[in-house]
Amino acid sequence: MFIDRTGLPYEQPKLQKPLIVSKEEIEAEVERLASLTAPLNGRRMSIICNPATGVGNGFAPGTGITLSVLRPGERTKPIRHNSSQVN
Repeated sequence: MFIDRTGLPYEQPKLQKPLIVSKEEIEAEVERLASLTAPLNGRRMSIICNPATGVGNGFAPGTGITLSVLRPGERTKPIRHNSSQVN
């Protein structure tokens, strides 16, 4: 749980290749999600992740992005995530 770094300099950040998601890719995924039957929890969603971030399916270190689709008239229960989730 703790990593003792007493007296050690900070490590340089590990830069990663940026991921560009095009408008067309997002629109296609919205259409795909909208075409699905609503699951039991009511959430049609895809995580947009950059494989370069490694473990955790994040878009950037410490940031998760979820694309969610509701059709008109549909409802879901509120969902709570950490403060860095973009939804």
